[in-house]
Amino acid sequence: MRPIDANELLTAFPVDDEPTITKSCVRMTIKNMPTIEPEWQWIPCSERMPENNDPVNVTWVNHNPEVYYADIKDKPFTATAHYHNGRWYWFSSVTQDYLNEYDVWTPDLVDKDVEITAWMPLPEPYKENSDGH
Repeated sequence: MRPIDANELLTAFPVDDEPTITKSCVRMTIKNMPTIEPEWQWIPCSERMPENNDPVNVTWVNHNPEVYYADIKDKPFTATAHYHNGRWYWFSSVTQDYLNEYDVWTPDLVDKDVEITAWMPLPEPYKENSDGH
């Protein structure tokens, strides 16, 4: 079975030339079909935060950069980070280990002027198929 995007199908399906009863039946059928959701979507931090110490991709903005970085002020960027006990840390395996062991690792603590606005889970690592591809 192939999943479809029923929302897209509702807008793209040309039922305007069909009789009203046919149009209603088609639209009702489409509305009851499952809709695929994009696998990786940005989740606003205002909505919820990730699990403790899971590495995630983040969108971040520096509201008060050092003078020599003035051109990045308020521009969004992406990176990988951990959310741990209410604070953000830039990702590294060392950071993850220290946070698991000691609950803090200040060298990679995200600066107070950096706002992390959204996050998404990391994609699954690449796995080679049994046929070598």
